[in-house]
This record gives sequence, C-alpha cells and structure tokens, in this order.
Amino acid sequence: MGAPRKPPLRDRSAGCVYQFEIDAYTPQTIPMGRLAQYMGELAALLGEKNAVHFSRLTESSTILNARVDREAAPKVRARIAGLHGGDAGGDARRAFKALNKLLRDDNAVGSLRSDEPEGLTIPFRGRELAEEAFTSVNQHGSIDGIIT
Repeated sequence: MGAPRKPPLRDRSAGCVYQFEIDAYTPQTIPMGRLAQYMGELAALLGEKNAVHFSRLTESSTILNARVDREAAPKVRARIAGLHGGDAGGDARRAFKALNKLLRDDNAVGSLRSDEPEGLTIPFRGRELAEEAFTSVNQHGSIDGIIT
C-alpha cells in the first residue's frame, strides 16, 4: 500500500448543483403547484435561465436540486456570492424575498447551498421573519385656493 492520495482538485469551470431545502414538506406532501412556485423563484434567483436545469427532489425534507451548466457556473456563483455579500442585483433580491415569503406562508425555513467545497450556504429565514406591517400615515396639511 502506498501513501494516501489527495483527492483531485475540483475544476472551477465545471458545472455545479445547487440545493434549495424546504423544511415544511417532503416530496410526497408538497403540492405540485407550490413546488412549481418554488422552482420558478429558485430559477429566477440563480439566473441564467437557459443553463439552469431541474435535476431531482431529494428526500428528508424537500430539497430541490438544480444543475447549472459548466459555462454558466461562474456567473451563478458570482450571483449567489453577491446575494451573500449584500450587493446582488435587483432581480436576485426580488427572488430572494419571494422565496422567503413562500417559506413564511408555508411556516417553513430553508437554505441554498452548492455542492462545491468552498460553496456558500445562504439561509432563508421564512417563518422566522416578522410579517411586514404597514401603518397608516397621518399628515396634517392645508389647501391654498379653491377646490373644484
């Protein structure tokens, strides 16, 4: 027996898989329409719509697996890093908020992670987020002139 070999380094240009976990459902209990909503928002979050593909559902809770083509992986990686760093584009932020709203409505939390060793995990706080409350605005004013 020789010395143990190091595992090969992952090719940064290779495609990757992103996993979005929803803790409120299993693949057997999630309604198909709701699954479609989650998939649509996840696709919007990852961007690169022609290079992101549904791979499979994983057991335990519900884990959506999205495979990203090799050519688009660096762009998706940068998009997710921007989301983590707080400087993501408006469409990525909108999808992030929409996923959190879906999770909150389902009394769930979730996370997004990639299969890359150095990949980020983005938490989705869903049910832990306070419902947005809008208060009324009262402002006193006056009118100068004649009302018609």
